[in-house]
Amino acid sequence: MKSESTTLQGLILTRQWCDSVNGQSLVYWLATNHGSVRIEFPDQESVFFIPASSIPRAEPVLAAQLKWRSAQVELCCFSETNEPAIACYFRNQRDLGLARALLQNHHIPTYEADIRPTDRYLMERFVQGTLEVSGDFNFAEGYLTAENPKIRKASYEPRLSVVSLDIETSISNGNILSIAVDSDDVRKVFMLGKTRPSSLPYLEFIDDESSLLRRFMAWFAELDPDVIIGWSVVAFDLKFLQDRADTLGLEFNIGRGRSTVSWRFLDRGQQRVYAVVPGRVVLDGIELLRTATYSFESFSLENVSRELLGRGKLVHDVDSRAVEIEDMHRTDQESLARYNLEDCTLVLDIFKHTGLIDFAIRRSCLTGLEMDRQGGSVAAFDFLYLPKLHRAGFVAPVVDQETIVHSPGGHVLDSLPGLYRDVIVLDFKSLYPSIIRTFHVDPLAMIKAGGDRIPGFLEASFSKNYHILPGVIEELWQARDEAKKNSDAAGSQAIKIIMNSFYGVLGTPGCRFFDSRLASSITMRGHEILQKTRDLIEDQGYTVIYGDTDSVFVLLDQVEG
Repeated sequence: MKSESTTLQGLILTRQWCDSVNGQSLVYWLATNHGSVRIEFPDQESVFFIPASSIPRAEPVLAAQLKWRSAQVELCCFSETNEPAIACYFRNQRDLGLARALLQNHHIPTYEADIRPTDRYLMERFVQGTLEVSGDFNFAEGYLTAENPKIRKASYEPRLSVVSLDIETSISNGNILSIAVDSDDVRKVFMLGKTRPSSLPYLEFIDDESSLLRRFMAWFAELDPDVIIGWSVVAFDLKFLQDRADTLGLEFNIGRGRSTVSWRFLDRGQQRVYAVVPGRVVLDGIELLRTATYSFESFSLENVSRELLGRGKLVHDVDSRAVEIEDMHRTDQESLARYNLEDCTLVLDIFKHTGLIDFAIRRSCLTGLEMDRQGGSVAAFDFLYLPKLHRAGFVAPVVDQETIVHSPGGHVLDSLPGLYRDVIVLDFKSLYPSIIRTFHVDPLAMIKAGGDRIPGFLEASFSKNYHILPGVIEELWQARDEAKKNSDAAGSQAIKIIMNSFYGVLGTPGCRFFDSRLASSITMRGHEILQKTRDLIEDQGYTVIYGDTDSVFVLLDQVEG
């Protein structure tokens, strides 16, 4: 189809970089009002920075094994010495990783060598979640595509197609028994069994496992959803389907354009996995509920659905369901289909009940992170902080995994045990974010503190004029007030979680700006505020019977016993 110049808005679904000997391509899939869109930025270089004084030592080390180039930039290394930085460019991320290791072996520090190129491209343009894209688009294989379009930050309210996926498997021979999908528009179950008609309109029998997988993947490509949800959907359902596809010699190509799923292990033991399904977001109900600060005695689907929906799985004995599932497959496959589909429906209803899709969208738009990024508080901090740090003239250090220095936790006042009536609880609104904003607790402010400074703790002090994080907090604070005004519960909750995470980020060695003086200047200021609050209340003749971190319990009458 002839290319056509246009401008559209969308939500970023997935992002990937593709290395080759000739360079690196950045690929983003978007959900738009024009359907799915794939944009690509070919021939992109990977970059990190080193101190200018290290160039004479770095050049012979890198030139011996890599093709690279360096360039002067108007940036300094983040430190109290403000040494000028030199940018080092590589053809792809693989070469960058090799260069980083070579320099590390020669004790040459690198800066920002751990930033993903797909994230860097977005963050330097202040693109977070939603964006505007302008360029020449082609239509091929059912999708709009563009190469090297212009992008910029934009507001956009996406309407995503969501499907819930669940599989049932055999514990005796390790194969797939059925695959179920539920959504607002389509319900389907593919069952391993002799091909025959069914009284259930959504049930399709398929003779063998290989044919079942191929049929499912072809049908899924036609359905073409934006979002896949489930319960342990990555670690179990998708991983099991991938393993069975590998065993059967099939490509597990459920991504857009029939692209294959790629996997990344999140720990050395390879117990936690992350799946990239190009063009489709995969959201696990358990992980997303935890991110949204939900708490349950058990995160099993049975327990969570009972608590939130008042109903559960369609089996007689949940603890022995594996045996019952195999029995149903042998004797009553339509009952198994109903059971499999109900598991999908439970997950779909939990997501609707809790607003998890909206929460994931809001979180992505606030932080710039992928919708399916687990945890990610440190990464969110980087996404919001680093572009502003660059505009302030600095590049950031890489994460120092060996730094472990603890800062004080929240303060607990001595309690007065007893049984009381008429007790009020006074809670500080967003105490730690307020301290950051008021006292300029900020990495840049700490290294730029001059004569006009705000004292912190542990000999730290902070600039009154040069800071970043207080401004980020202020923007989020205003956004939360606006979300509350508009009854946007998902947005308000997402903002609250992000704001409250910043103290934890500054206090973890996983943060590239970790310094015990930063976290301590927050917690110890909190101690001071809590103690002064108690003193002020008791000066008015009241008794504080307990206090913890950001709240005090005040007695309005006398103790009973």
